[in-house]
Amino acid sequence: GVLAHELAGEAAAAELATVVHRWRRFPFLDPDLPLELLPQDWPGVTAAHRFRVLRAALRPEAFAWWEASEASLAPAASLPPRSTQGFA
Repeated sequence: GVLAHELAGEAAAAELATVVHRWRRFPFLDPDLPLELLPQDWPGVTAAHRFRVLRAALRPEAFAWWEASEASLAPAASLPPRSTQGFA
């Protein structure tokens, strides 16, 4: 398969959306117990780490594509500055 850091533009944005969408299910599956009460093979810690790694790899290309797409579709004067703090 293609590695996250190999994706660019629209492909990176699509993959980031997919990763975030899939991650949104996790809080409903996670019992939110201390690690010592979870089974030895509980995948939660590994899943959280993998999500952070994938998001960090995809985010720069995805955001660059998103901003370029927005700029090409609307007059620059009508677009407020974007904050990327709370997204993905």
